[in-house]
Amino acid sequence: MKSARILLLMLAFSILLTSMFGCASDNNQNASNETKEQSSGESTADLYDEDGYLKDQLPEELSFNKELDVLCWNSVAKEFGCDEPNGTAINDALVKRDMAVEERLDVSLNYLMDQVGTGSVTEIAHYVTLVQQAAQGGAPFDLVALYGRTAAMLSYQGYLQNLLNIDESYFNFENPWWTGNLMEELVVNDCLYIVS
Repeated sequence: MKSARILLLMLAFSILLTSMFGCASDNNQNASNETKEQSSGESTADLYDEDGYLKDQLPEELSFNKELDVLCWNSVAKEFGCDEPNGTAINDALVKRDMAVEERLDVSLNYLMDQVGTGSVTEIAHYVTLVQQAAQGGAPFDLVALYGRTAAMLSYQGYLQNLLNIDESYFNFENPWWTGNLMEELVVNDCLYIVS
């Protein structure tokens, strides 16, 4: 039961994370959206926010009230854990993303990058060991940022959840923030362990 909740948290987080970079529509598309109807009866205009970005489509009442431990790397090009705006576009976008995720899902993101190092190729084995030790110690990470090779090793060893095997998941791979060939390229034997 605990692993299912953690997985749902992971799914919600990843969907919301990617929605921060969702596709904006132009004014003509917004105008046509107002007249189109979805099969559910909801107009497509209801799917977009006031800035023209596709909404996250998660249940409004979704709230986890939890701290999420996220294993990730600390690289020169910041990808995680930017604490406050500093006037640079990428840093400020990451801060805004994290604040939106925390507010939307009622979570606190706890980035655990100090254990990893710089994320260089020489540290991949160390990264895999961190995930294995945490899982074996009964305190697995809620989310794990993955290098390409770590995904293969950890999924083969049984440390990653098959994302296609989750009841009531929030994945909708038709959303524009998912790469078009994700299902063709990353699903192996009906299993999906990583998304981008």
